[in-house]
Amino acid sequence: MEAIIATVVFAVLSVVCFSVSMLMRREKYASIFAKANPVMPDGRLRYDPQKRLRSGSILLLIYGIVFLITAAAVLLTKVWVVLPNACLVVVLYFHGAFLILGMISRMVYLDTNAQLHVETENESD
Repeated sequence: MEAIIATVVFAVLSVVCFSVSMLMRREKYASIFAKANPVMPDGRLRYDPQKRLRSGSILLLIYGIVFLITAAAVLLTKVWVVLPNACLVVVLYFHGAFLILGMISRMVYLDTNAQLHVETENESD
């Protein structure tokens, strides 16, 4: 029973990630997600809103795929017992790795390519 609940939870998380990702791509709902853009002390936005939304949407698509693969792994190893338990261990390991690496890569992308104003050493002198 626990395996079925875990499969359903991972599948629901996958659908939620896909849905929010699609909402972020629509102009109608983009303003909702744009409100979380950090503001610099002088009142300007820190990140380009389009690049920030696009990177967040891609990150949620990746998360949705990872959750879907994890749901399938739980289903195949615990419910139907088609694959050995080692497959689930490997999938869960990569699940965590993709979640962490996805967030880190998004932060690096935003800080290197999506900033609206990057202050250099010459400007501060």
